Amino acid sequence: YVAPQPPSVKFLHFHHDWIHNTLGPLISWTTSKLAVLEDSSSAVIERAYPFSDIELKTLMGKLTALVIVIDDSMDNSAMYQELDMFSY
Repeated sequence: YVAPQPPSVKFLHFHHDWIHNTLGPLISWTTSKLAVLEDSSSAVIERAYPFSDIELKTLMGKLTALVIVIDDSMDNSAMYQELDMFSY
């Protein structure tokens, strides 16, 4: 058993700042919804890339947050079907 790495405080601060000060004003989400987005996207990165440097974690955290925003913003079932066909 290898214990997971402790969270990168520097990454978490950068990610928090980017979510709330850069991404937040661009989308119409509430502060509480942004907090959930921040927690979800940072947890994925901390778990998937435990030994990577701050630059990779920051980049992947931003991309993960954007993917979550795009996925959550799509209401059209036809669009989901088109994306599903594209993925194969």
